[in-house]
Amino acid sequence: NKVDQHGIKIENETENFSVTKIPSALSKEITNSRNAKQMTQKDVANKLNIVPSVYVELENGKAIYDGKTKQLIQKVSKLFGIKFVNK
Repeated sequence: NKVDQHGIKIENETENFSVTKIPSALSKEITNSRNAKQMTQKDVANKLNIVPSVYVELENGKAIYDGKTKQLIQKVSKLFGIKFVNK
């Protein structure tokens, strides 16, 4: 019986754990800004000196919303010359 309770405890802890992803409103805003500048995702990645897949994750909402991502978003903001509303 003790083993079952331990198993349940671990299962519940796992369920409560979640990774914060970039807000979808922000990723849409980044995409719209890039389109307004008539740049491709690859153009932006090259200008920021990052791997294109990293930038694509920003736009498709799969990027983990941590300090590193927030720094990248600031670089994107500077590149486009705008401030994002949805951060």
